[in-house]
This record gives sequence, structure tokens and C-alpha cells, in this order.
Amino acid sequence: MPMDHMPPREMREGRRRFMIIKVFDYNEKAKHVLATHGFVQEGTLRRDFYREGTYHDLVILSAFRDGVPEASLQ
Repeated sequence: MPMDHMPPREMREGRRRFMIIKVFDYNEKAKHVLATHGFVQEGTLRRDFYREGTYHDLVILSAFRDGVPEASLQ
């Protein structure tokens, strides 16, 4: 199962160390909900998705089971 479609239960049960999710940049509600569950924005894929005649940006968010790795804080 691709990680961007994996249910959070996979992390809680210890089967996955981290999750990566991609959402449309304009989807503020999804970004807010994910942030409340510990996801942080890793980057943006500019004009990555073509839909209804327009290109859209995708935001990449990730969450680690044990929080942010120490190497990321340096």
C-alpha cells in the first residue's frame, strides 16, 4: 500500500516509522487537520497536478511516529 494512502493506524501499531501525504496547496482544511495530528510541511511540488484545465501545486507533509528526528533539528 503506498504510504500516502496508509491509514494512521499503521503508524500507531508500529508497522511504519513515518508517513508522507500529498495534498493540494489550496486545501487549507486538510493541511490544518494534518498539522493538528503532527504532520509538518516538507516541501511543495509546483504545478505538479493537472486538473480541469489548470496546473495545481501539491504540498508534501510528513509525520514520524516518534516525532521529528533529531538530525532534522540541527
